[in-house]
Amino acid sequence: MPAFETGIVTRTVRLWPLANGVPQDTAGIFLTSTPIRPIAESSDQPPAPAAIFSPDGQIVAALDELGGIAAWRLSSGVPVPLSEIAIEEGDEVLAYAFSPGGRWLLAITDGERAGAFLWDLATDLSSVAAIPLENAPLPFGAVAFSPDDRWLAIDDQDQTTWLWDLREPAPGGKPRPLQGHLQGDVLLGFTPDATWLTMAAANTVYAWRLSDFLAYTFRGHEAPVTTLASSPDSRQLFSASRQGGTTRLWDLADVQPAASPYHLGDASAVALSADGRWLIAAIDGRIVRWDLAQDAGLPPSETLLERVPGVKALALSTDGRWLATSGDRGDVTLWSIADGADAGQPVELGPLPAPAAHLTFSGDAHWLAAATDDSRQERAWLWKIGADGAPPTEVVLEGLPGREGSVTSLVASRDGRWLGVSVDGYGTDLWRLDADPATLAAVEPVFLAAERVVFTPDSS
Repeated sequence: MPAFETGIVTRTVRLWPLANGVPQDTAGIFLTSTPIRPIAESSDQPPAPAAIFSPDGQIVAALDELGGIAAWRLSSGVPVPLSEIAIEEGDEVLAYAFSPGGRWLLAITDGERAGAFLWDLATDLSSVAAIPLENAPLPFGAVAFSPDDRWLAIDDQDQTTWLWDLREPAPGGKPRPLQGHLQGDVLLGFTPDATWLTMAAANTVYAWRLSDFLAYTFRGHEAPVTTLASSPDSRQLFSASRQGGTTRLWDLADVQPAASPYHLGDASAVALSADGRWLIAAIDGRIVRWDLAQDAGLPPSETLLERVPGVKALALSTDGRWLATSGDRGDVTLWSIADGADAGQPVELGPLPAPAAHLTFSGDAHWLAAATDDSRQERAWLWKIGADGAPPTEVVLEGLPGREGSVTSLVASRDGRWLGVSVDGYGTDLWRLDADPATLAAVEPVFLAAERVVFTPDSS
C-alpha cells in the first residue's frame, strides 16, 4: 500500500508505493484533482484534508474535482477505484473521517443538502448509499466516533452535543442531545472501552456515562483545557491547560457529582506513552512519571529526573525506553528511562540554532528527529540511537539546495524506515533511514511535490 500527498501547486492526490524501496517515479500515481475552495472569513472550520486512509490502510478516500468523495481499494498495491460516494452538486465537504474500526465513513457537507452523512463500508462497496443523519448540526465543532464504532458524537458549537447509536436498525435516526456544556472550542472523545463520552469546553471537563447518560461536570482549571485523554483501562481521565500548565486527573471509577480532581502539578510540557499507560510531565525542573494503569485513585508517581530546567517539549519513544527533552535554548537531551527512576546519564544532543519546534521518534525507536521553525533552517537533525550504550550518531539532513523555508512537519513511518521532512512552500524530502548513518547525510533525498505526507499503518 502507498502513501499519499497533497500537491502544493496542482492540489492533486497521489500515491507512492514504498514496499520495494525508494520510489523511482517521484510524481507518484495520480488519483484525482482536489478543488481549492476559499474559506469564508466568518467560518471557523479548517479545510477538509485532501485524502484520508482507513484505519487498516486498505482504502484511501479523497475529495475529487467535482466536490464529491472518491475511494480506492489498495490491498493489491495498485489503487482500484470503488464507486464514487456522491455529494450533491454544489455542496462542499467540510469534513470527513473513517470510524476507528473502519466500518463507517462520515462526511459533513454544506450547500443545498447541508448535513452529515454516513456510508456503511461493511456493505457492497460497488454501490454504497448515503445514510443522512437526522438533526445533524451546522455549524459543527468537534466530531468523535467511539472505538467500537457504535457511537458518533458531533458538537454543534452552541452548548449541545448530539449522540447517535449506530447499532440501531436506522443508524442515522434521531440522536440524543447532551446539553449544558460551556460554549467555545471543544475537545471530544470516548474512553477506550466506549463506556464514557468525554469533553472539554473552555476551562471545564464533562463526562457522560453511556449506560445511563448521566452527566458529570469537573471543574478545576483556570484556563482553557487543551489536552484531554483517558487511561488505557478507562478508569481515569487526564486534562491539562497549556496556559499556566495546570494538569488534573479525574477518577471515573468512583465518580461523584461534585468530584474533586487530583492536582498533578503545573507542567511546562506533557507526554503520554503510546499505550496510554504512562503520563510524563516536566514540572518545576523535574521530569515526573505517573502510572495510569492502576485501578483507581491517585496514580503512583516517581521522579525520573532532577534538575532539568527550561523544558519546552517532550517526546517518548514507542517502546517507552527513551525520553527526549528540548529546552528554550535549542538544547536537546536524550534520557534512558527503561529502569524508571534509575535513569541513565543524559546524552546531550545538538544544540540546535533555535528551540526545537518538532521532536519525534521513529516508530521502531531507533531514531530521534528534531527541527526548528526558523525559516533560515530548512533542515532536520537526526540521531541514530546506539545499541548497548553506544553514543548516538548525529546526522544533519540538509534539504535540496536553493530554497529557504521553515520545517512544517516531521513524519516518521511506523517501521522506522522513512522520514518525511516538509518545508513550507517547497515540498517534502523523503529520507530512507535504514541506510548507514555515516553516509545518510550524503544521500540526496527523494523530493515529493507534497505539502504534507501520511504513511499507511504498515509503512508501505
